[in-house]
Amino acid sequence: MMKGPRAGRLQATKRQKAAFTRRHEDKIKLVTDLLPGHKRASAAIPAVVVKAMIFYGFDKAVRFCDALTKLQFKGPDDPAHLLWLYLLRNHASEHGGTLLMYQRTLCVVKAYMEDRIIRNITPIKTDIFEWDEDYTLPNNLLIKNDEVEEAIYKYRLEEIQRKKEEKVAAVAAKSVTVANKKEEEPPMAAKSDEELRRETAEVVSRFIEEAKINAQTTTTLDRLDEIIIHEHGYKCVRVQGYWLPVEDVELDGDDIITDDTLVDLKDELLSLPFVELVN
Repeated sequence: MMKGPRAGRLQATKRQKAAFTRRHEDKIKLVTDLLPGHKRASAAIPAVVVKAMIFYGFDKAVRFCDALTKLQFKGPDDPAHLLWLYLLRNHASEHGGTLLMYQRTLCVVKAYMEDRIIRNITPIKTDIFEWDEDYTLPNNLLIKNDEVEEAIYKYRLEEIQRKKEEKVAAVAAKSVTVANKKEEEPPMAAKSDEELRRETAEVVSRFIEEAKINAQTTTTLDRLDEIIIHEHGYKCVRVQGYWLPVEDVELDGDDIITDDTLVDLKDELLSLPFVELVN
């Protein structure tokens, strides 16, 4: 992009290269994103397209990228179509390497931007425009470059908004699918309070029987505070703020539940469909 269609080494310092990259970073990134990431492609192609974007305008350059990526050709003689066919049949590193690929791309891009029909891709050595001293833009392209950068900014904002809308639509579609699936599933028969209490009592009773130990062992009061008689007549055990009904469990005052036992079993306990009698 800095060197253009001329042979030989690029006569630019590291400082000039770094400053050049900073000035044109957004344009280079956009064109690289829009062009197809084909293994046969060459860095020469985005280099020419970036210069074309500055000279011919943002819209034409984006249409050219879309033509190559989405195969949106105007016909067999469309310059973009000729370049696409060339890349299919040839590796960009062959037949002269990057320099000749730059010259061939110049032929294609100039014709496309100027709405000309070409029969063949002929390497040309006249660039779209020449850089000024220190590899800066010529004065007559400064306004055009500002317009391109503003268009890129708007394009990125629209891209962000489009991705947000696509994400929202995907979530909504998933929700509809889940809702439809639930409607298709036969409803489960509701259990009575008595059944829920009985299931809970059986599990809690088993846990307590497994956990009975000597009174000298330290209890974990924040997980199981106490075992009491509920005012409605159900024996309950409180676990993490929930009162679980326990029927027909005889406990001595010295019986407690250990930390280790409760850690192992609390997830199963709290997943039960029990009735919360007291919060």
